[in-house]
Amino acid sequence: PLDGGNVMFQLLNAATRGRGERPARVVSMGLAVLLGGFVMLRQLNWWGALLALSFIAMNYQALKALKARENDEPMRSALKQAYDALDARDAERVLALARPIALTSRTAQVRAEALQLVAFGFLLEGRVADADSAIAALPDGYAPNERLLEMRAAAITAVPTGA
Repeated sequence: PLDGGNVMFQLLNAATRGRGERPARVVSMGLAVLLGGFVMLRQLNWWGALLALSFIAMNYQALKALKARENDEPMRSALKQAYDALDARDAERVLALARPIALTSRTAQVRAEALQLVAFGFLLEGRVADADSAIAALPDGYAPNERLLEMRAAAITAVPTGA
């Protein structure tokens, strides 16, 4: 997370054609273990050891986030197809493409896109309650698309009220 790690990341990224993040993080974690152990054992410096531990934790979290991004990257083409199906108002195709992504994505951004597409698909089918469930499942910090809310409002007003 420091300048040396960022320089190493950029150099490894150039040498590995864009795949330098993982090795840079692993090397950073290894160095933090070595330096943390050294300052703890040789100098009895708790502050240095805690600092090294925080660097290890930051790099570990970044590795987990990288793995999640790598997992979700192939889903982008299916999301594109789902948007195309939405433009064509093909609810069945939207749902067939977006539902599996909503269930298996590991990043909040991809999950939010997929859930909104699922909600659009349900609204195209007139299933407002199911659309509401998809909207409610949006990850924290993600608000429903304005067009989705407009479509939901229109679907509610189109539902017959009497028998």
